[in-house]
Amino acid sequence: MGRKKRGRSGLVYDHRHGVCKDLKDEQQLRAALRDAYGDAMHWIDEDTLVDDFYDLRNDSADGKRYFLNSRTSSSDALMDSDAWLLCRRDEEIVAGEFVTLGFDGSIRDDAMALTACRVSDGHLHLLGVWEKPEGPEGEGWQVDREAVDSAVARAFDRFDVCGFYCDPLHWQDYVDAWTRDYGDDVRVRATQARPLEWWTNRPTAMEQALARFTEAVEDKGLSWCGTDKAGDTDADYARKGVTLTRHVLNAKRRTTSTRSVRHLHKSRRKPLKCLLRSLRPQLSRTVCGRAGEACSRDVRGGC
Repeated sequence: MGRKKRGRSGLVYDHRHGVCKDLKDEQQLRAALRDAYGDAMHWIDEDTLVDDFYDLRNDSADGKRYFLNSRTSSSDALMDSDAWLLCRRDEEIVAGEFVTLGFDGSIRDDAMALTACRVSDGHLHLLGVWEKPEGPEGEGWQVDREAVDSAVARAFDRFDVCGFYCDPLHWQDYVDAWTRDYGDDVRVRATQARPLEWWTNRPTAMEQALARFTEAVEDKGLSWCGTDKAGDTDADYARKGVTLTRHVLNAKRRTTSTRSVRHLHKSRRKPLKCLLRSLRPQLSRTVCGRAGEACSRDVRGGC
């Protein structure tokens, strides 16, 4: 119950909402609809509500808003915040595990990040993020390239890396050096000739990758390293989990003149693009589900 003033009189309203942790579970959805509609269910057909909710032409966020009366992300948000937070797992990827890496770089006005994805289950870990500081501290700021290079070297020392996907823009010299140092050792490749290069300035490939990424989140087909008590711990992975969530939930969809395109908000896109690259073998099923095993064929082309 709530009370809101309207002129000299008071207005009492009952805000009912349904909670459904798994929207794909029809029984959970029906229970949430009954909670949201209350006594109105006596004259509303429940089966019709369920059919309308699952109509593929409707956005899931709109469904939660209109059918369950729930607070949702903005209409142009790429990711549903509740679905993303349900994928959180308080677990680091430990040394020696079988992973892929994703990297997206910048120079001075954008964020950049390095991520790892455990091949066995799609568990994600933000290894490093470099962002321009806010305010006066950001004047003249540039990414510390040597620090980034060292982070990549530590990742290869720490994990069993089967694939490493990089956007070469602004970082071609470093990507060439990483290809020289690590290219012969990776078991899945972007292409045979350039095993680490995965350009993100390809709308079709990016749209497909983003679609599969959001589907994996909705299906709980992946998880990410973080904790709901990040403010109460000094753990590095907990702080980075908060940063990762901020970037993921800031991603927006953009509509073009011909179709709706899943798009990344330009100023905060890097960590999410890194996730797409590190997840690529997991999503395309080119790497076997058991840690330590990889398919013999190379990965070619886009997602």
